[in-house]
Amino acid sequence: MLLPFGLWAQNDFVRHIITSEGEVTFWRGTQKLWVSAITSPPVYEADYYVAPWGDDDNPGTFEEPWGSWDKAFNDPSPGDTVYFRGGEYQPINPGAAYSAVYVYADGAFNNYKNLLAYPGEVPVLNCYTADRSIYRGIFLQNCQYFRIKGLEIKNCLQKVDGSTFVHAFYTRASNKIIIENCKAYDNEGVGFANMYCVDDTVHVVNCDAYNNYDPYTLPPNEPGGMADGFLTFETGTDSLNYTTYYGCRAWNNSDDGFDTYFNTGTVTNDLCWSFLNGYVEGNGFKMGPLHVAKSDSVRRVYRNCLSIENGYSGFNDNTSDPIKMTLYNNVAYKNGLSGITMLLCGSSSTVRNNISYDNTTYQFRTDGGGVNDHNSWNGVVTCNDDDFVSLSINQLDNPRQADGSLPVVTYMHLIEGSDLIDAGIDVGLDYEGEAPDMGAFESNY
Repeated sequence: MLLPFGLWAQNDFVRHIITSEGEVTFWRGTQKLWVSAITSPPVYEADYYVAPWGDDDNPGTFEEPWGSWDKAFNDPSPGDTVYFRGGEYQPINPGAAYSAVYVYADGAFNNYKNLLAYPGEVPVLNCYTADRSIYRGIFLQNCQYFRIKGLEIKNCLQKVDGSTFVHAFYTRASNKIIIENCKAYDNEGVGFANMYCVDDTVHVVNCDAYNNYDPYTLPPNEPGGMADGFLTFETGTDSLNYTTYYGCRAWNNSDDGFDTYFNTGTVTNDLCWSFLNGYVEGNGFKMGPLHVAKSDSVRRVYRNCLSIENGYSGFNDNTSDPIKMTLYNNVAYKNGLSGITMLLCGSSSTVRNNISYDNTTYQFRTDGGGVNDHNSWNGVVTCNDDDFVSLSINQLDNPRQADGSLPVVTYMHLIEGSDLIDAGIDVGLDYEGEAPDMGAFESNY
């Protein structure tokens, strides 16, 4: 988020101002001063600040910040901006519902409350408690217009009797929520959960969920079977909710990377990477099931996504009721069972420009029908290791770029001369050459 200006430092006589263009000016009253050098780091302006060394009895200024995330989320008004200073936080004064942060029925129409990492710093909420009493990190219930950026949550823990389900970032029946450049890791459950959605819109952008594992889950499930990277879930028979994941990564989670279990709304995944998930039978992308028997609109969209070396399937409709799905320019590689499974949704879906290669048993499973052409398994091309610049999965968890976008990799990029180049069909995505390439990365050859 770009702020109109930031405050560097000030006292009773001199103000130091930095504009959004980076211009620095120094003022005494209405007099502009001229200086030959700048020696102090910037202090970015916000309505409130919170810091690991702060105290909730403080006024929340830069010099006297608050100390807890719960106060930082609850006390500001819609439209306010809170900066979270870097460092590790404990769940001081935890909110209700066994959450380090609990916010209920907050927000105002078209007026975002902004909860942001201080520029250049990394705030981490460590939810560990000896009695395992905190099993939710940030819980927004019936909230609207929240923007959360740059925050990290770890060590949300299950009860050892298996009676709790963990969610690090948890939105429930909330609308107009943006979660950006956040991380959830080393939790005993789900990294990012959007649940019980009715007429909601939630956007998750450039976020990472990794190393999440539930050791105490009880039957009918089993340990490791409830810790997804990203979960979009609801129990209604129909809804108009919209959830989008853009540039997100899920890896080393014990269940699915991305799970849309029983969500009847529209879920879109663009440029998302899911790899090494599924200790039990986890999928890269679990696309169902749903409560609705049929829908005239497309309810699942996957574009330019990677599903790599997951325990079960790369993309799995999960014996869903037959609804419409769209899969364009994705890659499924070396997954434990199949690359793409659509045993009930294939007849109603469109599957084009995808690569499914070297999965253990099946490259593509379908009930037949639908639109299924210009893919690596349709007999037009021959796919092998020599088509790719690199098949080294170690690139996929590289650090993100400075703006939070996915790292630049050579993994699964096509080599010059591959017959997968220009072998696709126009599906409305940008491409170079005579036709789109197959797979997630368009070449410029």
